[in-house]
Amino acid sequence: MTAFRQYFEDNPEIFAALVAAIGILGGLLGSIIGAKIQANGGRDQAAAAREAAQIAAEAQRVAALWAARQLQIAQFIQSARDVVDVCNRYYEDGDDGSLTFHLHDAVKVMRLKSHEVELVAPKEFVDAAQQVLRAVDEYSSEATMHGETGHAHLLIRRLLTSEDEDVARAARAAEHAVLHGGNEGMDYAVRMQRIAAVPGISEKRAHLLLQDRESDPQWNARLNNGRKDFEEKLRGAIRAGRAALRSEDDVTPAVPEQRRRQWLRRAA
Repeated sequence: MTAFRQYFEDNPEIFAALVAAIGILGGLLGSIIGAKIQANGGRDQAAAAREAAQIAAEAQRVAALWAARQLQIAQFIQSARDVVDVCNRYYEDGDDGSLTFHLHDAVKVMRLKSHEVELVAPKEFVDAAQQVLRAVDEYSSEATMHGETGHAHLLIRRLLTSEDEDVARAARAAEHAVLHGGNEGMDYAVRMQRIAAVPGISEKRAHLLLQDRESDPQWNARLNNGRKDFEEKLRGAIRAGRAALRSEDDVTPAVPEQRRRQWLRRAA
């Protein structure tokens, strides 16, 4: 060690050159290490950016699917109700010749909505929607077959309490002819005449009422059961839809405690 020191003391220019070389090599090594660290940091940043983009894309996909489910589920439920509303008009208003077309269009829309639901909704709701479809099919079939009969029967029942005594008397005679005339041996033509005497009931409707009463005594009960079955199946579909959309989840925004205290102070 003493010899090296003596050598560098005798040759200071060599010592200066060696120090410079060491400084240059240290700078180069520092640059290489810094570049490597920067490169690793860039890769980490790029990886983090890719991960963030993937998370954002997944969140956007989930939000779009949720919005599609909400829309299609709501539209299917509404379309089913629209069909039943048309069916109910057979009984409430009677068929003026246009109800069949309205019913056909409403059923077509409901079936289209059911196909859209199959593409985006969970299986539980799709199964519930199929049950609604079957209930609507049965109810609409009953409406087209016995709607006029139901309207005539409902009209008679409503007029039983009419303030016009003549109308109420005609309604009571018609109801008796419908319910008991056949068992009492009342002539068919007489029964027809008594039913058609009720305001709003044509001979065609009177004939349909008597025919249904004689050939299918359970038509009225089946209509009521069909309506109840639809309402039950629709409630099941609504429950399945709420579960699919997680409607019971708490969606209240989370507010930091400090901000919550500020709001409370301002409210006070």
